[in-house]
Amino acid sequence: MQNLVALVIVCGAILMVFILGGRLALFSDFYGGLFLFLFTYSATVIAFGSQGLYKSVIGLRYLFVNDIAQTPASEFLAIILKKQISFIYGGASLALLIGSVSIFSSAEALASTTVIYNAFAINILIILYAAIFSEGLLRPLPTKLEKRLSTIK
Repeated sequence: MQNLVALVIVCGAILMVFILGGRLALFSDFYGGLFLFLFTYSATVIAFGSQGLYKSVIGLRYLFVNDIAQTPASEFLAIILKKQISFIYGGASLALLIGSVSIFSSAEALASTTVIYNAFAINILIILYAAIFSEGLLRPLPTKLEKRLSTIK
């Protein structure tokens, strides 16, 4: 219950920052978020196989668990989640580079400062999504698993 309350507070804080930044529609880029999600989990499948993907998705339940037993499976899950943080930032960097090339290759964007500013604003959202997903969901899990493992040893 304590972890659920903490997750709700973090989500509320992120939502408040969005509202303070402007209209919520300014922060919506469905295709960028979808790319980031698919890139992260496809890289997980490539690196750890389908079993690693399954473990990482099922392992999200540990966000709401207080007692985690030390097992080789929990150690492996911590490794998978740490790598997923790298994968998500790698996907965001790739999307940022592709978007930047697309913006600079557009004559319309280069002709108007308004268009280029709007295009870069959308382009940077992918980094925001990566930070929210990795720091809000993925980073607490391996930290929690390692904390439990270090207190047991």
